[in-house]
Amino acid sequence: MLLPQRLDRETGVELMLELEGRTLQIMATVRWVGVSIPPRHEYPHGLAFHPLQPGERAHLDAFLLRLGKQVQRSYSRVPLELPVTVEGSGTTLLSGRTADIGEGGAQVMLPTTLPTGTVITLSFRASRGVVRVEATIRWVGGAQQEQGGSIFPHGCQFHSETAGKQLAADLYIEEFLRRARGETPA
Repeated sequence: MLLPQRLDRETGVELMLELEGRTLQIMATVRWVGVSIPPRHEYPHGLAFHPLQPGERAHLDAFLLRLGKQVQRSYSRVPLELPVTVEGSGTTLLSGRTADIGEGGAQVMLPTTLPTGTVITLSFRASRGVVRVEATIRWVGGAQQEQGGSIFPHGCQFHSETAGKQLAADLYIEEFLRRARGETPA
């Protein structure tokens, strides 16, 4: 959802959706907030809907189905926390971690924000050596507090679907085997 002002994460919101003559009142919580998008300088907000009443859910699903919309990602993501380094034109080498990864992209947590549209190289340590994949930052979320300070989620889209599939498979399998052996992440 795009808004002219930035809401804080975890803010509760009430949405009034007009769908084919019926108004649905939907409660949601802000999960992430992106950076201002020119030219109108609106802020993208990611929302998590609170549970809907069965009739409301059916009405919303039917409306979306008629529009031919899918309420899901193009690619699935797997929650996976791994160390990553990020480098790009005009940026210093940054250390961070993944929050999730899939064949189309990854969510990367970094100690600073990088602008949307920035082309970056993500580097991961794997048993076959350092694995690199190019990506573009598509969205940036608001600061999240952790023990060491603030971190910022970045949604990254891989440039090569093939490289993304291979990377996701390699890292997921490697992490699965590491956990099966009782090892902690590198």
